[in-house]
Amino acid sequence: MDVVENAITFDERSKAALSETMQDITGVENPNSVMQMKAWLSENGVEAESLGKKDVAKLINDTGGQVEEALRLRLQLAKSSVKKYQAMQNAVCKDGRAHGMFQFYGANRSGRWAGRLIQLQNLPQNHMSDLAEARAIVKAGDYDTLQLLYDDIAD
Repeated sequence: MDVVENAITFDERSKAALSETMQDITGVENPNSVMQMKAWLSENGVEAESLGKKDVAKLINDTGGQVEEALRLRLQLAKSSVKKYQAMQNAVCKDGRAHGMFQFYGANRSGRWAGRLIQLQNLPQNHMSDLAEARAIVKAGDYDTLQLLYDDIAD
């Protein structure tokens, strides 16, 4: 649970710092607001129909300077990688374990097993070469070291 709780805390700190940087660059009140970001982009000569992940990635290639930096920050802010940790925090029982993660015959028509609560069958694969070290840093609660070693804390 130390890893879970620290990961959630680290994400909150990271998003707060990214939001502050985004506000400094753009001057918008809420960097997560699609309307405000579209207006700011329009003021800076960039017309965007959507601010979805793929659209923002394309815009990054076509822009530079502060606009490019703001778009890169937007991509980082949009990540939802701690949702699984929040689900784990909510699902843990008094014994420190999560119970009832799979349900037999959960899919009504097919009769397949179904994932519940944390959705363990959908955990993303991680191919980091130094995964054990990264986990140890998170478990220890050392945000500064994590920030120093990794560009994108949400990842």
